Amino acid sequence: MAVAPPHGQNDLSPLVRAAQSGDRGALSALIAQIEPDIRRLVLLLGDADATDDLVQDDMERIISGLDRLRGYVPFITWVRKITRWTCSYSARRR
Repeated sequence: MAVAPPHGQNDLSPLVRAAQSGDRGALSALIAQIEPDIRRLVLLLGDADATDDLVQDDMERIISGLDRLRGYVPFITWVRKITRWTCSYSARRR
């Protein structure tokens, strides 16, 4: 079963490619597009009191991993996988 991108996020590929090439404006736009989806997923999976910290951790992982993203999976799927990993890691630490 395919997972639809969040509302208003049809194809983020152009933003991803531009952000990967160093375009800071594209990176800002990309973050603005994915942040609500990350926040919703963190609220579902993570500690509600640590939502802001978990979202920040996610953003850092996503930004630092952009250069390793090769496009084998849709960007939003990759983002959600990182978010799930971040939340499960946080739960294990607690």
